[in-house]
Amino acid sequence: MGTQQILMLVIGVIIVGIMILVGITMFNLHEYNNAKRQMVTEISAYPPLIVKYCTASQTLGGAGRGDGMIESTLVNQAAIAPYIGFSGANYSTLSSLGEYRVIRVTHRNTAAGDTYTVVISGLGNATRRGEHPFITSTVTVTQSAASKKITDTAAVVVSDAAGW
Repeated sequence: MGTQQILMLVIGVIIVGIMILVGITMFNLHEYNNAKRQMVTEISAYPPLIVKYCTASQTLGGAGRGDGMIESTLVNQAAIAPYIGFSGANYSTLSSLGEYRVIRVTHRNTAAGDTYTVVISGLGNATRRGEHPFITSTVTVTQSAASKKITDTAAVVVSDAAGW
């Protein structure tokens, strides 16, 4: 075999190796982005459930008092977590894909009314450059004592994190 043929063989092997690496990288990037989109979809389903819990009457398993107001003692992690499908210790759950979810509830009482903030965070299994998709959904439910009106806002934040 001549030197030209050996050189062509070596160049061919190098090109095939580079193509394999590019293919693996593209596949991993697609897997990571797909996992992130799936988590956003799943976590975006929780805010309406949380608002439903806060407004549903207590006879239906919610925190509503029936007079348009929320029973503040029922808006906590222990009550909301099972209502929206969380189970397990520390008010956390694993999704069908194995991503970890955790719920946190804070309550602030003001002169204008009560504000409840429910934060649901999820950390995905997929990795890219040592980071995992980290999705946070924040739901704020405010009730006005004067008008007996409940308003809510929701926001979903997508980021990358090395862990909790």
